[in-house]
Amino acid sequence: MNAVLADSHDLVPFKDKVSEVGRCLSKLQQTQCPVTHRFAPGVYLREIFMPADTVVIGKVHKTEHFNVLIKGACLIVHDDGRREELRAPMTFVSGAGVQKVLYITEDMIWQTIHVTPETDMAKLEEMIVEPCEWAVPQAITIECQKIAEERR
Repeated sequence: MNAVLADSHDLVPFKDKVSEVGRCLSKLQQTQCPVTHRFAPGVYLREIFMPADTVVIGKVHKTEHFNVLIKGACLIVHDDGRREELRAPMTFVSGAGVQKVLYITEDMIWQTIHVTPETDMAKLEEMIVEPCEWAVPQAITIECQKIAEERR
């Protein structure tokens, strides 16, 4: 029976799965993750602090951009439920249309860098991220629960 449910569940796109988890998590008490915005000519840098033992569902970015991990560590849970540790210092490029689901294992500072002359936050949001549609597969939810239990 579980295999049949898992097989039929796999037909649901990753975006829709993340949306469902996001809707469920949005009903819980939210952790504050302070964001700092920095600008240089033609460049926007967004920095977020995420405390340990927090599940973070990132926004879907419309553009390819740099990600820089300044401090800390997390487990990223991929769309197939597989987990991978990301540990600072680290820099990588994230493609357009990617949504990240993270379990923060150590207090983390994460930056994204976007090439744009825009400095108006409302316009930036519209330009670089998809409208907020919570999109997390059950495999990811289960994996995040396992991570939380392992860390107790």
